[in-house]
Amino acid sequence: MFFKYRILALALFTFGLGCSSQSPPGNIPTPESHFGFIIGADKKLAHPDEINAYLRALDEVSGRIIVEEVGRTTDDNPYLMAYISSEENIRNLEKYKEMNAKLADPRTTTDEEAAEIIREGKVIIGINESIHATEVGPALAGIVTAYRLVSENTPYINSILDNTIIILSPNHNPDGYRMVVDWYRKYVDTEYEGSGLPYLYQRYVGHDNNRDWYMFTQKETRISIKKLYDEWHPQVVVDQHQKGGGSRLFVPPFEDPWEPNIDPILQVNSNMMGTFMQNRLVAKGYTGVDANSTYDSWTPGRAFHHYHGSVRILTEQQAQPHGLRPAKQTQADNGPSSTRYHGRAASGILQRSWNIHMKPRWLPWNMLH
Repeated sequence: MFFKYRILALALFTFGLGCSSQSPPGNIPTPESHFGFIIGADKKLAHPDEINAYLRALDEVSGRIIVEEVGRTTDDNPYLMAYISSEENIRNLEKYKEMNAKLADPRTTTDEEAAEIIREGKVIIGINESIHATEVGPALAGIVTAYRLVSENTPYINSILDNTIIILSPNHNPDGYRMVVDWYRKYVDTEYEGSGLPYLYQRYVGHDNNRDWYMFTQKETRISIKKLYDEWHPQVVVDQHQKGGGSRLFVPPFEDPWEPNIDPILQVNSNMMGTFMQNRLVAKGYTGVDANSTYDSWTPGRAFHHYHGSVRILTEQQAQPHGLRPAKQTQADNGPSSTRYHGRAASGILQRSWNIHMKPRWLPWNMLH
């Protein structure tokens, strides 16, 4: 199981927004051929209808992916989940679902049975994209993640597919993301480009839709709980966000406080996986990756995963400033209130520290960076 966790941790941040240089099979549509632009290109957003159509197109030509509409949203839009794994695992999805359900309930499973399931089962991974609709990067990254997993045949990708079943929610807030894309496209190349929506991007709760994990008032929350947690009991859930100033990317460990009712093994596994991600990113030369800052794991309003046996991996990538136009960031973009570093001034982001090993390079910054 530890090996499988390491495989996942390595995977999470090496997909990126850049497409692979490997030539895909001729029948696998590339994102560029489907959307008409490189994912991450300046001033280009993929509409949710286009994303759903692309995932279904992958489903039609590949045995590595099954796409399912698992519910309808507040505004009656489709809520999709994509199940991605090796072709053999996809053929046996129900078997692995049943095995994982037994593993998740110690009342019905002996220690010997649990050990057998761990040996023979797969790590179930949930990936939630863009629950905050204005944080558009994760929804775009999910497109490339799906494409690379479906199209590549390297030992690295095959090892991920053999050892895990990835359940991708390509858009956790389809209603809001639709609003954001329509609004941006309407005003692109005008003086209003990059302006905020004049209404909530979730009809009832807006940005607080990720604080609903203890009241379950919204349809999207209930769909996710029923179809991901109740049915699959994932070992790991990746919650991908974007943030304002500060570092380029946050990964766990979380800063204190931790909610004391969370099982210690989930805490140390979150620490382990996040540290491994940071290790690999630094080894590849990525700068400005920090951990143990800004984000805690206290409130159950956000950390539902930790209360139900899942390791929560929160990522916060720095959002592109000024809408989707390229911009030159400077040190002034990281002001005193942008990031907390154990009581030190936020200017510490510009310094090498134990939790940020390579300070950001101040380069032109856009979605592909």
